[in-house]
Amino acid sequence: MTKSLESLVQAANYRGRRGRTYKSKLRKQMAKTFNDDSTFHHNDADGQVVLGVYGAEDWIAASWTKERYLAGEKTSQLNGTWITGTAFNLQAFAEEHFTHYVFFDANSVTGYTNDAMVKVMTSRNKIDAEISGDIGSTKEWATFFDTNFKKAESLIEWVYNSHGDDISVPLNYRPAIRTAYPWIDSSYVNITDYIDEYINSEASVLILIGPPGTGKTTFIKNLIHRSNSNAKVTYDPKIMMDDGFFAGFIDVETRFLIMEDADEFLQSRVEGNTMMHKFLNVSDGLISAADKKMVFSTNLPNVADIDEALMRPGRCFDVMQFRALTRDEAKAVQAEVGHTGELPDGKEITLAEIFSAQPSGKTFVRRKMGFVS
Repeated sequence: MTKSLESLVQAANYRGRRGRTYKSKLRKQMAKTFNDDSTFHHNDADGQVVLGVYGAEDWIAASWTKERYLAGEKTSQLNGTWITGTAFNLQAFAEEHFTHYVFFDANSVTGYTNDAMVKVMTSRNKIDAEISGDIGSTKEWATFFDTNFKKAESLIEWVYNSHGDDISVPLNYRPAIRTAYPWIDSSYVNITDYIDEYINSEASVLILIGPPGTGKTTFIKNLIHRSNSNAKVTYDPKIMMDDGFFAGFIDVETRFLIMEDADEFLQSRVEGNTMMHKFLNVSDGLISAADKKMVFSTNLPNVADIDEALMRPGRCFDVMQFRALTRDEAKAVQAEVGHTGELPDGKEITLAEIFSAQPSGKTFVRRKMGFVS
């Protein structure tokens, strides 16, 4: 086995999306080796070709696909993510819906019916399903999942260590309130009008600047939901120092790269910001991709603190400046949502302060991890 193939085999054991990406690359490399290197494969006693696989799970899937291919059957594949309740039981699901099945761990099962192979993985009240089979069967299974579970329209991929390990969670959002963003030009009747213009523009960068509690995270959630796309995020500066993090963003279908509380990364290169050149290249450089969007949120007090190159027209769609609301603006927000609570004292009131208590008087739990919650 070549050194490069050994590296792929090791990387394929990573958890999360990076591991799945390397598994795909491993299969391609193994196929190339199969064609180019006669020492990698051999014929068994029955004259059948034996292929290398990296585990029992892959062997079972490959064997099933091979049998369909030899029988002259067409095989297609669909995949998706659906939201489940806390009471979802994978074992009971497998017993009810599969003719036979194999568990590879407590949260992953591969099941079979007459014309389909379905791999179901569970985590944090969601299931990821990979459906293989003839076109009719794959569509039937997709319809089954759509009927019995809520489709996760957008996923947030949180990369949490330098190995590229990640978890993906369905976007948790509530519709933004138009009166909560009075600084958005009145020519945009709805917030979605502004979002649509950004999504359809050639500019990749959007910068949201303002104090905490003024609605930046809620706006980001609505942006992702409106696009019906996935987003990638990390909160570890060391991870963003690795070019692989950005290469992974460019190479997959994920459309948004979100940098929350990105104060350090937005400052001028003159101030020693070593990350800015990466953002400039990914957003509008040689390796940029037209459909990719980069959204920064920051608590910096002044737009002048941001590196001018990032705000260049054509690269940056807008720098939206968030602020606290006046009392009249806060009352307008209350009127739009039917909130009857007492406003806090003061001339300026943040959205967080308005919604810090429900009409019942119960306090919302404050989350520290931004929109990955």
